[in-house]
Amino acid sequence: MGVRISGTVLPSREQVSFVVDGDRLRAEPVSTSDSLWLLPGLVDVHSHPGMEKPGDAYSHTMFRDHMLAHRAAGVLTVRSPGSPDPVADRPDDLDLPRLVRGGTWLALPGLFFPLYGRRVTEESLVAAAVEEAAATGWCKVIGDWMPDDPPVPLGAVLQVRQVRDAGESPGGGAAATPSYRAYSGVAAVPSPGPSSAAVARRDLQDSA
Repeated sequence: MGVRISGTVLPSREQVSFVVDGDRLRAEPVSTSDSLWLLPGLVDVHSHPGMEKPGDAYSHTMFRDHMLAHRAAGVLTVRSPGSPDPVADRPDDLDLPRLVRGGTWLALPGLFFPLYGRRVTEESLVAAAVEEAAATGWCKVIGDWMPDDPPVPLGAVLQVRQVRDAGESPGGGAAATPSYRAYSGVAAVPSPGPSSAAVARRDLQDSA
């Protein structure tokens, strides 16, 4: 059972064949190519699926549409540095790319869009950053949002970075400039061009 895929691995240009069966990947003897380029799943490092423009309310229907469009383009991991999604621990959908999301945006009063993010004071910024990072692994602090907005005081940013560097956040890291994690997967893209990509399931494991 499963879907058999044959193609050319990039960048080595080796010809391979395998079967995708659920969340498993099984190597097969090389057969006729399906005219596919096979490459590791791509990562979109900055995206906000579920909204079209700043200030929009979160839409889970739109979220799925966005994630399916990512998958069709060969993107198997999406990093979202903040989201208006009210569900902080929404589980992964196995049919969609993996979502790596930060905690709620942290913003000082007067910064960022109304009703977006979590409003904090300079004094409470570090504690809030640690709390958000503990829930999701990292968080995003809104610095100077608009050209005329006052920036987050440098002392507060340095405190957040000191907490991150000291590893004091139980969830992994509170950061003024967050990092991202990439996850494995295989994307199968028609070799004439990437416009109609067929994507193998992310996080595939060799069951052979």
